[in-house]
Amino acid sequence: MTGTRFTLVDPDAKAPEPEPEPSPQPHGPPAGGPSGARDPETDRFHARRWRKHKLLALVIGALGGGLAGYANTTYGLAIGLPLVAVDPNLFLVVLVVLIAPVVEEHVKLLALVFLRSEERATYTPRRWLVLGAFAGAGFGLAEAALYWQAIAPTSLAAANLNLGMRLLLTVPMHALTVTATGYGYGLSRHDRSIKPLIQGLAVAILVHAAYNGFQILQALEGGL
Repeated sequence: MTGTRFTLVDPDAKAPEPEPEPSPQPHGPPAGGPSGARDPETDRFHARRWRKHKLLALVIGALGGGLAGYANTTYGLAIGLPLVAVDPNLFLVVLVVLIAPVVEEHVKLLALVFLRSEERATYTPRRWLVLGAFAGAGFGLAEAALYWQAIAPTSLAAANLNLGMRLLLTVPMHALTVTATGYGYGLSRHDRSIKPLIQGLAVAILVHAAYNGFQILQALEGGL
């Protein structure tokens, strides 16, 4: 006869908890390198490259100031000269409010195009905005220097006054307008669409035209 075994179970005893499953490991090495730390040499390289590109934007923008002066004179005279016989003030308005903003904002864009094509610069839209500000500042500084050089032989006091006003107002305006172009350019590179660039460039031209129009209005009212 086979005996029956009985097992005594403690009713207050807790069931054993299951062992936790191991968490899945991420694919690839951690960010910053195999050890997860940032590489100081890589950081220094990118910092030097960023400083270089800001300087290049400033210099190319300044060169663009001279190019825009030539373009405004050539195309402005060709397009607006017939208006001189009708009304010299109308010629001035067309040249400064309509022609100059379009020409100059396109010229300032060349600094960003150069950095992308020749330097292979790849940045976020915010960094392209900063580079645009540097290009605009360089453009405005070169333009201010050219005006000073043109006015100084006639009146040094007038040249210095014009320089001060340009440093205070016109240079920041040039830097501000290209921030819109730079941000639009960065978005265009990111989205692979030309629409943000066109929008940014349109904003820059409109702001520039409004600023020039206000300056012309003040000058014409002062001459009455």
